[in-house]
Amino acid sequence: MNITKQIQEQFTAGIVYGDLVESDGALLLPAAYVAGGGGGASDPDLGDGGGFGLAASPAGAWVISDGKMRWKPALSPTVIIAGGYLVAIAYFFFASRSERFRARGRNS
Repeated sequence: MNITKQIQEQFTAGIVYGDLVESDGALLLPAAYVAGGGGGASDPDLGDGGGFGLAASPAGAWVISDGKMRWKPALSPTVIIAGGYLVAIAYFFFASRSERFRARGRNS
C-alpha cells in the first residue's frame, strides 16, 4: 500500500469528532481542530524519504439536549493568557507612541 493511501485512511471524522458521551440527559459530541501535512523525496544518491505530521487540539463540543443542538467552545488557558499578553503589548506600544506624539506637539 502506498503512503498516500495510508495517510488518506487516517483522516476520518473520528479524528475530528470523538465518541458520543451522555451526561445529565444530554449528549455531548467532542470536536477538535486537526491539521496535518507531509512530504517526501527521492534522490539517487541518498535514497527515498518522507515524513508526516499531525497536530490536534480541543475545539469544543456539540451539546444535544431538549431537542436543541448548541456549540460549546473549549476554553484554552494558553489562548486566554496569550490574548492578555497581546492586549498588554498593544496598550503599551500605542500608549508610548501617543505620548511621544503629544510631546512632539508641545515642543513645536
